[in-house]
Parts: sequence; structure tokens; C-alpha cells
Amino acid sequence: MSRSTVYKREEKKNELNPVWRGIGCLLIVFIFTISYVGSWMALDYLTGPDFDDSALPRQLAVLPSAFRQLNNQMRDALPWLLARTDQLPWLFGTERPRRITVGTLALPGLIAIVASVFFYGLITIAWGFVRGDTRSPLDVRTSTAVQQKRKIRRCR
Repeated sequence: MSRSTVYKREEKKNELNPVWRGIGCLLIVFIFTISYVGSWMALDYLTGPDFDDSALPRQLAVLPSAFRQLNNQMRDALPWLLARTDQLPWLFGTERPRRITVGTLALPGLIAIVASVFFYGLITIAWGFVRGDTRSPLDVRTSTAVQQKRKIRRCR
């Protein structure tokens, strides 16, 4: 506890508006949802019977079979049934009935996490360039700090 009777006047901080916090939260949810749906559709396309491996370069031609094997392994390791596509024709269509288990959602979820972190980083970097410099003019790291006097209380 200090014996000093001098109180520092609290300055009003430039706080972020709560609306922008809500927009950031919705942006995170939106990016993850789009990443998950995109990864699920890409895996369905890559592991489907209609996909032609010969269109890919030789180094990438192993990806569809690797994703197919990994998806099958996760489906076998996590077999808990969540839904069947014939029960939800309005959501999945009726062309190919199949079982949706926890294992079928695991690989698209992992890919979606990686993709959403990547895309959120890109959006953050782009916003940093658009927003510009947000440092205080009294910050010692700026070149204008030398021109302005800072009030520093010296120790006795």
C-alpha cells in the first residue's frame, strides 16, 4: 500500500465498440461454417467414384486415395451413428443414401479447422493493412515521439 496522496487521473481509453466484437464473433462462426461445408464437399468430390485421378499431377494423384483411406479409418474408429441420409432427403438429397457417423464428420472437421485458421489469418492481415497505423502519437517507437514532450514524473 502506498502512502502517496497523488491520484492519477484515469484517461478514457479508446475501447473497441461492442458491435465490432459481435461482428468479429460472427465472422469466426461464418468462416468456420463455410470452411466445414467446403471441406465436406471437396472430400465428397475427391473420394467419390466419379473422380478422375489422371487429371492431377503425379505428386497429387495420391491425395484422393489417401483421403479415402483416412476417411474409412476414421469411420471405422468412430462408428457412432448420427443420422442416415435417407432420413433427411431435404438436406442431403436422395442420390446416394449413406450413414453419417462421428467418423465421417471428423476429417472434414480437421480440414475445416486448418482452413479457417488460414483464412482468418488472411482476413486479419488484410484488415491490418486497410486500417493503417493505430499507435498513439506518444508511443516511443514512432518518429513523432521525439517532437512531443512526455510528462515523466521522476523518482525522488
